[in-house]
Amino acid sequence: MPQLRARSNPPVPPPETGPEACAAELAAVFTRVHGRGPEGIWWAPGRVGLLGDLFGCPGGPVLLSALPWGVAAAVSRTRDGSVDARTADGRRSRRLARRAAAALRAAAGAGLAEPSDGVRVVAGSALPSGTGLGAGPALECAVLLALAETAGSGADRKALARAAPASAERGAVLRCAPGSVLSIDLGSGRGRTLPFDTAAAGLVPLLIGAGGPGPRRSRRTARRRLAECGRAAGRLGVADLRAIEDLPGALRELRDPVLRGRVQHVVTEANRVHAGAGLLRAGVPAELGAVLTASHLSMQGSFAATSAEVDLSVQRAVGSGARGARTAGDRIGGAVVALVAEDRTEQVRAALSGAWAQAAPPSDGARRLR
Repeated sequence: MPQLRARSNPPVPPPETGPEACAAELAAVFTRVHGRGPEGIWWAPGRVGLLGDLFGCPGGPVLLSALPWGVAAAVSRTRDGSVDARTADGRRSRRLARRAAAALRAAAGAGLAEPSDGVRVVAGSALPSGTGLGAGPALECAVLLALAETAGSGADRKALARAAPASAERGAVLRCAPGSVLSIDLGSGRGRTLPFDTAAAGLVPLLIGAGGPGPRRSRRTARRRLAECGRAAGRLGVADLRAIEDLPGALRELRDPVLRGRVQHVVTEANRVHAGAGLLRAGVPAELGAVLTASHLSMQGSFAATSAEVDLSVQRAVGSGARGARTAGDRIGGAVVALVAEDRTEQVRAALSGAWAQAAPPSDGARRLR
């Protein structure tokens, strides 16, 4: 029986402790670095993509669920226009600073910050490393929520979601809630909350660390898929492949088998998102499993955007009794989400030899910890 082994760094499983556990540590580091305590500690969850495309051809409909793990940030506003962002051990980080600056720009655009305002951030992540589960968007939203609440704006979640930096995905983690998923169009930002009470349905969403290629290869592949989708759209005379209504006709127009595959995946994946949303509205979440597996097979075959490690994890999970499974993050390796009946959870875990698997029920959105 082959083992689930990553070709590169395997993802680190999330901790068992909740987000509150790191708040005191971050506050202490902030105080040590800056000589005074933060205005507060805010937290935002990572997210798992149940259906829809977060990779290669983003901007369409997705079903997102908030994870129990996320990013906590000790934050204070300054009046000197500077951005100082540090990791949980107090070291400056350009990557975190770019995220904090994006949140500051969004806050200014929404009238929650002045042009002269700056921000100090000390952040720590409890998300599994190497999985593409939205650590960056989580940090942006934690900082944005901090700036909103310290401005005394009352922090209307829908308004903040519209102001969230870069894309609607960033705002999605502001609007998630336990027992639900967010159905959102990443192009328009319009979305609605749908019921997904897995506990009441006797289901367990399992997050599986499959390992696989690192972010550099994922970025290269994503750029190629985006370019391929752009070429296909140009040849078909549409601005967005999801606008295609006659899929068989569109496929007949394309001679390149690679472009045909890309078009087929993008169009059918949008349809799967709508089908999945319909199942949740109808109160039959267990039936979502088959749609997850169909989505993964399309990602694997038509879009060529999975890894051997992820494919094997999906195969093992479904073969051992999961209702369905698919790749979960915004990269070609890292994480898989499986929908499993409660009485088969241990059976599925046992089949995933060499990979960690933890229950990941739909969780709360961004909030203040202290």
